[in-house]
Amino acid sequence: MSGDRSDHSGGDESEAPQRKKTEHHEESHDEPWLVSYADLMTLLFGFFVLMYSFASAKNQDTEGMVKVRKELSAYFGQAYTNPFDKLTTDFKEKLTEFGLKDEVEINIELEKMEIAFRSTALFGVGEAQVTRRAKEVVQALIQVINDTKGAYQVRVEGHTDDIPTVHRWNSNWELSGARAGNVVEIFQESGFKPDKLSALGYGETRPLVPNRDDSGSPIESNRSKNRRVVIIVTHDL
Repeated sequence: MSGDRSDHSGGDESEAPQRKKTEHHEESHDEPWLVSYADLMTLLFGFFVLMYSFASAKNQDTEGMVKVRKELSAYFGQAYTNPFDKLTTDFKEKLTEFGLKDEVEINIELEKMEIAFRSTALFGVGEAQVTRRAKEVVQALIQVINDTKGAYQVRVEGHTDDIPTVHRWNSNWELSGARAGNVVEIFQESGFKPDKLSALGYGETRPLVPNRDDSGSPIESNRSKNRRVVIIVTHDL
């Protein structure tokens, strides 16, 4: 009987390691599934946080959107660059080709690009029809914008000096509005959607510099700066 007892106990000892191996093997099947599930939940959480951040910034202002983009760039180890930097560089090259580099001033603020043309670069004196050469310049700008493959809104502002209009224009309001509208038409002809375009005529109400000195005498150099058309390009947020 003692031999039977010894045989029986020996059998239990040999089965014990096998059971442990089996249990460990069964547990190991669960680990990959749990890791994948945890990764999926983390990605989903990050995705919704990202969407919420963009939505919040969009509902606030452009500066808020820029802040979100800078934080995201830093998170992924990249430096934030203004998307209008390349657009500005490319268009300046076009202006050099047309010989109009000194006739145009470009400024970038946050995610907005302002292109100020002296009126003589686009129109004849007292005229609202864009010259053939000027139309080619505007079309070159449009091509540069299209090459970025981004979604943009374009606003064109017309400005005059304080000299009263002549010929068929009743006021500087009409002249500045007609100029802005004609530039906008070039954008529309080139494929921009009408709801992404706007034209404003400010007449003489928003001069960059005073048209006259303190004694009331005209300052011709200032008047030439105030006669301008400004094209403002912003992202379609």
